[in-house]
Amino acid sequence: MTRQRGADSVEELFLLRGGRASRVAERLGLARDGRWLAGRAIGFSLLLTWVPLLLLSALDGTAMGPGVGIGFLGDFLPYGRYLLVVPLLIVAEGVVGRKLGLALAELGRSGILAREAVSTLGEVSDRAVALWRGPYVMAALLVAVYGVTLATVWMGNPASGEHWERVGTGEHARLGLAGLWHLLVSVPLLRFLTYRWLWRVILWTWVLWRVSRLPVRISLLHPDGAGGLGFLGSAQSGFAVLVLAFSTQLASTIANSIHYAGAELASYRSHAVLFVLIAVAFVYAPLLLFLGKLARAKREREAPLSGWASRAERVVADAVEEEDISRLLNGPEVSCVADFGVLMERARRMRLVPVSNRDMVAVVGAALLPGLPLLFVAMPAGDVLQRILDILM
Repeated sequence: MTRQRGADSVEELFLLRGGRASRVAERLGLARDGRWLAGRAIGFSLLLTWVPLLLLSALDGTAMGPGVGIGFLGDFLPYGRYLLVVPLLIVAEGVVGRKLGLALAELGRSGILAREAVSTLGEVSDRAVALWRGPYVMAALLVAVYGVTLATVWMGNPASGEHWERVGTGEHARLGLAGLWHLLVSVPLLRFLTYRWLWRVILWTWVLWRVSRLPVRISLLHPDGAGGLGFLGSAQSGFAVLVLAFSTQLASTIANSIHYAGAELASYRSHAVLFVLIAVAFVYAPLLLFLGKLARAKREREAPLSGWASRAERVVADAVEEEDISRLLNGPEVSCVADFGVLMERARRMRLVPVSNRDMVAVVGAALLPGLPLLFVAMPAGDVLQRILDILM
């Protein structure tokens, strides 16, 4: 019973269930039983963010036209933020929630944890949900969101009079209706969803930290090559959806720089490498909490395994020296030595961080994928297609 409770708790943490945000979403018809109705939630977000900006910029006369440097319809950033990033942050709740709920359930039922630690696991996950549902969490997030908004206003809006957010020119330039909506509604919603996710990630990392301090039975010979903890790496790869969202916003910003400021795509190569490294660290750094246990298990158990293999090999060697071939053919020693060879190879290859190449590819791919359309921003589509054909041919 305790095992299931722990899994349900993390599912509540990542699937919206509980807390004021959940109740507000259900009253608006955007969620049911603590789960987002993804289609409705995404549609509502578009009606709250991108659609008003389109209509208000049209009223301001900044949607497009020769008198506007960067019109709303020509700005890549709103497309990336409100047509892609916000929907991805909403969809991520289901994707990540299912993966982490299954991972926590596996921790409870697989026998990796000592029996006395399973009840502690349930208590840890319940505590994480209590911190998520705290009465001041939503208020603190809103304070953070609008605190950053006020700081942005105080530091000055970087958009010039030739940007769709502003109307007028020179000293008379001011935020138009679209700019005000963007500042007070659209951007705060994006920040609110982002900050909620960051708080979730902190809580999940705390759960992993507590689990790493429990008695964990590392299996040096486990087929997953990670001591039996490989499912944690698979669960963490669910955060690739968040990486995709952040990468999309970065790509939108770069697209504006290339299209309007004449920047070279190649000049962002180092930025791409740095972002990939940060993304991998963001997703998989929490699994380093298990590095000590995995390294200790490998150090302590590899030597006895080698000793057993040596004893089996000695029996075979003695038979060979005595030319007692019939004893080898009728006994299990040769097969035993071969089996020990397989076991030793598996033990040597056990990863000290429970992340597989497939898990890593998911995150790296999510970090790089939004950058591919930048090729069409940096050069004509015909040139891009021709270069692709040249490579393939």
